[in-house]
Amino acid sequence: MTVFIGGTGSANGLDDYEEGTWTPNIASNNTGSYSSRSGVYTKVGNIVHLSFLVTVSSVSYGVSYFRMGGVPFTCNHWTCGSFMSSQHTMNNNRWYSLYLEANDTNILAYGSEANAAWEVLAADSTFSMVGQITYKTDS
Repeated sequence: MTVFIGGTGSANGLDDYEEGTWTPNIASNNTGSYSSRSGVYTKVGNIVHLSFLVTVSSVSYGVSYFRMGGVPFTCNHWTCGSFMSSQHTMNNNRWYSLYLEANDTNILAYGSEANAAWEVLAADSTFSMVGQITYKTDS
């Protein structure tokens, strides 16, 4: 069934709505020990909104920066999101945001401060994080 908003033309029809779960995958390599790991999403048309909670007790990245996979749909344009974290090493002067690049399914986190370049969030093996990000997809 299609619901029309603001007119009956095809551009006004909403016929793509989905809710589901996804599994955050720290380091994008299916390794590690988690105390909790859950994610939910809502997809309306080409817009996807993700929320997640992870508590990691041990993970090995293979890289020096935070990376989280498991995103249910590929992003088609760069976007940012928010998070809060405990027990994660962060430069105290930097404000970090989640970042999802175009044509990717891995979430990174970047931060900066006055007169400094962007810095990617460190790869800690033990931490808790809750966050959300909204992005566009071609799926």
